[in-house]
Amino acid sequence: MAGRRGLCVLLLLSALLAAAAPTETSRTSSSKGRSFAGQKVPDTSNASEESYKVDDFAAKVLTGKLTTVFLPTVYVIVFIIGLPSNAMAIWVFFFRTKKKHPAVIYMVNLALADLLFVVWFPLKIAYHLNGNNWLFGEGLCKVLVGFFYENMYCSILFMTCLNVQRYWVVVNPIVHSRRKSEIALGISLAIWILILLGTIPLYLVNQTGYFSDLNITTCHDVLPE
Repeated sequence: MAGRRGLCVLLLLSALLAAAAPTETSRTSSSKGRSFAGQKVPDTSNASEESYKVDDFAAKVLTGKLTTVFLPTVYVIVFIIGLPSNAMAIWVFFFRTKKKHPAVIYMVNLALADLLFVVWFPLKIAYHLNGNNWLFGEGLCKVLVGFFYENMYCSILFMTCLNVQRYWVVVNPIVHSRRKSEIALGISLAIWILILLGTIPLYLVNQTGYFSDLNITTCHDVLPE
């Protein structure tokens, strides 16, 4: 859960810094969601590997201090705090909480989603410190991207369930039954299945791209147009 809060701060700061960029440059830069759009170009030096190019704004972002110094620094802080705190939260919920209320069940799933994402942070940190150059292969990049979106959507849905459950407790403070915990378990399982099925397309397309002009291989930061 601490990892989720850190990511929120990270995204907020990144958005503020991006908004401070010159508007003329931003208008000429194309993007695809949270990724830049890359154009395929012939690479005569390595015919076996597809090469792409990006505009000047994207190149500055990929080589600038924001992504090569600031982001990995924030990720290190989030990893140091998020890994033990979420692991401890799961341990407390499983072994120190006797009554498994629906709120506890949703909080366990929330902490689990954060933990499964935070454990991959070392790869993300190494990627940014290496100048946004991915060295771990296409497979691990897909896993990292998949866990990123799975964590994001799981966090949204489990927080929604938690808020709805808390509202229900306020409206009906006396009503409680074991069946509600069973329903919470069923909802949690359905959310995990839904998210896993929804993120399958991320594993079916290439997430890495080589850029000969920058001599780097990005992971999801640049996608083909």
